[in-house]
Amino acid sequence: MKTIVSGWIEDFVPKVSGYINDEGILVLKEANQLKFTVDTGFSAGISLPKEFLDIMDIEPMGYEPFELATGKIIELPVFVGTCIVNDFKVEARFISGDFLIGMEFMTMVSSRLILDFENEYLIFQKE
Repeated sequence: MKTIVSGWIEDFVPKVSGYINDEGILVLKEANQLKFTVDTGFSAGISLPKEFLDIMDIEPMGYEPFELATGKIIELPVFVGTCIVNDFKVEARFISGDFLIGMEFMTMVSSRLILDFENEYLIFQKE
């Protein structure tokens, strides 16, 4: 298995970090300024606050319905942009919101998510 992304667990919340490079690409790497919650209840790709989507200079590609934790359905614009994971560029879908990594993105870049609560780390792995 190859480690694709690694992170940490803080107060039982899995986290990964990243930054937006000079080309407007989200780079997921350890010890950077943007802190994402790894959210298995979030079915979409990646969620970022609107100001970071503006920095990435990506345009909405359409609207899709999303179900909130409350059960309420809302329609949100979906953006397509580039993300660098383990030195590989991948196209990812983004929405505006909190800093979240969702299941769509996790399953696209990895085949296994390991949460080690005792040692407070996480890794995404790929065969």
